[in-house]
Amino acid sequence: MNEPNPGERRAPEEPSPAFPARGPPGTTGDQPELTVTMSTRTLVRWATLAVTFKGAPKVLEYALTQALTARAEPKQKEAIHRIAADIMGDYWQPQS
Repeated sequence: MNEPNPGERRAPEEPSPAFPARGPPGTTGDQPELTVTMSTRTLVRWATLAVTFKGAPKVLEYALTQALTARAEPKQKEAIHRIAADIMGDYWQPQS
């Protein structure tokens, strides 16, 4: 029997809601794509701004707006912030 290597990554059986199924490479199927990308420079700027505004309410959201999404279209901004909130969890909106 051919068993997988313990360190080998396997494709999921079913696509998860967070990562919907995609069409062939280079296509988006029926899923819209983000047109705003986060470069390494933007990531460093986001971290620097977050440290600068440390202690402010919603510091990660504010820093992300300043570093990346201030010029994005409203739907793009909402999507990026929603993704960040999902990934950051409790760090995104700390409890008072």
